[in-house]
Amino acid sequence: HVSVWNVATGDLVWDRKRSRGPDKNGDGFPDDQPRNREDEVEIAIFSPDGRFVAAGGEDEKIEIWRVRHDDHGPNEWLTEPILEHTLHTGDGNPNTDEAAIDCMSWSHDGRLLLAGTEQGGKVEVFRTQGAPGTWRRMHKANHGGRPGFAVNSLDLTEDDRYVGTVGTDTNAAFWRLDVTKNTDGLITAEKMVRIASLPSLNGKPIDGSGREARFEPKGDRHFIFTLERTGLVQVYSVAELRAYKGPATSGPEPIAILTNGHDIKDGNEIEPAVYSHSG
Repeated sequence: HVSVWNVATGDLVWDRKRSRGPDKNGDGFPDDQPRNREDEVEIAIFSPDGRFVAAGGEDEKIEIWRVRHDDHGPNEWLTEPILEHTLHTGDGNPNTDEAAIDCMSWSHDGRLLLAGTEQGGKVEVFRTQGAPGTWRRMHKANHGGRPGFAVNSLDLTEDDRYVGTVGTDTNAAFWRLDVTKNTDGLITAEKMVRIASLPSLNGKPIDGSGREARFEPKGDRHFIFTLERTGLVQVYSVAELRAYKGPATSGPEPIAILTNGHDIKDGNEIEPAVYSHSG
């Protein structure tokens, strides 16, 4: 289900189940859904202008619902949400298991939607500019790691020029987002270029899966990523990451390593992390 509440009143504005395609062969799964995947929602996010909700899940689909009027008038919430478009991750083959969606982020201008996948360790970039019928995947980048590794979190800088990712391979990556537009401003091509790879520095043989990647708000001065089972937060200077000219398989050293006050060992978990609004 995808549900939206009015937090001021506590009222449920609307609730919708994931759409299911036809099941022509009668195996209990929609024909476009991987056989060993359910259709639960893993993540749902609002677009920056608040007009759309994107919901991604185990079924390798991103459903995008229109929930508000364009004019943001006094009755801006639609009584009935409109399923504007469905985007598909992976290779389109329901017999493969590579593209369940673990994380998503819209660019700040709302023109691109990025999704990190669970099994293939990919970041897929979709254009969400123009008429919904023209929205489509523009690029697929490989975060890395062994088969089965996931991209757990991703974030964009405020100018939408750089992306940070982190995955279950315990590594983070810093990317440049190259966008080509036509004379009308429509995005015609996009590519993620890896600038640096940032390994876990826990120094212990612990499966410290990377859980959260975040840029500092109000200026993007710092980039952090957290390690799930080690109690560490690694902090990097974004200026140093942008200026880095070395091989993309390595990167600059962190400017700080934060701990939760305990010894680095299995069980001292840090999973989500957020900055204050002031940074």
